[in-house]
Amino acid sequence: MSAVHTAVPTAGHLACRYLLVELFLVRVLDLTSQEARAEADALQHAVSERVLDRIDTLLGRPERDVRGEAIPRPEARWP
Repeated sequence: MSAVHTAVPTAGHLACRYLLVELFLVRVLDLTSQEARAEADALQHAVSERVLDRIDTLLGRPERDVRGEAIPRPEARWP
């Protein structure tokens, strides 16, 4: 089972998906924050749990998003 898998997505899970995708787009693909927000809105729903877990690992399991806010990580999902 993936570190980011839950049976029923919660608000925290959905926020985490969005924030990880947004951070990936900014850090790895060098998009501006504004560009990344628009892309993350669409991609968060399309990316698989497997790919999301890989993004999280690649980014070093970040604690903060591009704005410096905490990334929600429901305890049931994260080691």
